[in-house]
Amino acid sequence: MFINKQQLASNSIKYTTELTSFIERQHRWFVPLVSFAFILFITGLWLPFHWQKYGSLDHSLTYTSYEAIRLLVWKYEQFPIYLQNINGGLDLWADPQSMTLGIFNLFPLLWGSIIGHKLALLTAYLIGTAGTYHLAKKIQGNKAIALAISLSYASLGYFAHHLIEAGHSNFLYFHLTPLLGYAIYSQYTSKITLWNSLIIVFVYLQMVLGGALPMLVITLCSLIPFILVSTWPKYPFTLFQALLGIGSILLAGIKVYPFFAVFGGSPRVVSDTAGMNLQHLLLALTDHQPHTETGSISYHGWWEHGIGIGIILPLLAIFFLPKLSLNLTNVRKRKNPNQISDFDSLELKYK
Repeated sequence: MFINKQQLASNSIKYTTELTSFIERQHRWFVPLVSFAFILFITGLWLPFHWQKYGSLDHSLTYTSYEAIRLLVWKYEQFPIYLQNINGGLDLWADPQSMTLGIFNLFPLLWGSIIGHKLALLTAYLIGTAGTYHLAKKIQGNKAIALAISLSYASLGYFAHHLIEAGHSNFLYFHLTPLLGYAIYSQYTSKITLWNSLIIVFVYLQMVLGGALPMLVITLCSLIPFILVSTWPKYPFTLFQALLGIGSILLAGIKVYPFFAVFGGSPRVVSDTAGMNLQHLLLALTDHQPHTETGSISYHGWWEHGIGIGIILPLLAIFFLPKLSLNLTNVRKRKNPNQISDFDSLELKYK
């Protein structure tokens, strides 16, 4: 039996068109339902016994921080800054990884460390997936494509390693970045409002208050050059975004300053054996070699400091950035059809 390739292609196009049309009509209930079911599946939380599973690797460290905050709030009725009778004293305010004022800390605080962490995980995935869907829909309009992109986002192995396998609770705040992108894109294509500006500042603050200070630095160092290139020559917009980021860091000084004060006055008593250098960083970014083949003396697993984006992603970014800039220009023209470009005005001037 031979497969008719032409018929197969025709049927694929037909069914894809029908599915796309169905999603366009029924997106209000279909997209949330599919997203929720998919997240339950990939996190394993559709299995009842997973809700009581303790976890491995750094879950114990995460639960220790959760329980310290719970003890201070519920037993000692104090603001969760310092707990003296655990690990020789746990400074929750100066600890850069403490999630004292992070929004996802509410779930362990109310429902206990194990169940609460699972609820925080589920909520973070839902926020990230919903933010990705709405951002993709706002950029290109097709709801089926936006759904596919959001489910691809939720499937990233980076989140699975850190959040599900290792229990790194501060990585929950990565799921706020699609919301950040949506607010910035709305400012660029529509207008800057107090509401979307507050969303941007809120996300930046949560990265610090939720125990993910390096994430804020990485986000700003990656985001600002991207905005500058994709929106050029509209550089005041990039300057405004940079000011929002810097302003957020200054607001988060109540958390950043104690960290530098405590660690600056407490010299390291053991040598740093991380063994990272520029070569290892490049290998981590491209995931070119496994950890055991690099000769690194780091005691961390390769995925701990590896991003694994591959070499193809930067090349695609370089290729698509000019196209994105052109697309944003077209969006502005559609919103204001009477607006003419600088090139058109020069052409009219010299005719």
